[in-house]
Amino acid sequence: MGRMKHLLLVFCFLSLFAGCSGDKTAFSAKATHSSQPVILATTVAPGSAFKMSVSFEPPQPVMSKKTTFHMTVTDLSGAPVNDAKVQASLVMPLMDMGKNEFALQPAGGGRYHGTGQFTMSGEWEVVLTANAAGKSGKTTFNVRVED
Repeated sequence: MGRMKHLLLVFCFLSLFAGCSGDKTAFSAKATHSSQPVILATTVAPGSAFKMSVSFEPPQPVMSKKTTFHMTVTDLSGAPVNDAKVQASLVMPLMDMGKNEFALQPAGGGRYHGTGQFTMSGEWEVVLTANAAGKSGKTTFNVRVED
């Protein structure tokens, strides 16, 4: 009987140890959870005259910290659009966070830069509008903002 208790004790210890190893794996999975894409979805307004893309600096926007927006505007054939009037509007779809808009300045080659700030973590919409040569375009990017 003593030998059976000893084997049972060793089995329980090994099971507990294996369970702890599994928890470490689960912890690692949680740690990489924030590696989800920053841009969750993109919607181009019907009849938009421009293609637009955006990236951020830092690459993952964080609430209450300044974010630099790098935007590229091209016509539908892919040619850069220079000297456009470009505006960004940050909207939280689930909660009215008030007006949060800013202009982006031309940097040449169809690129534009500006600085804004997300006031809360969660899902936001970055609504970019561009107007040039009597044409206009609008694209909405759904963005995840971290704490």
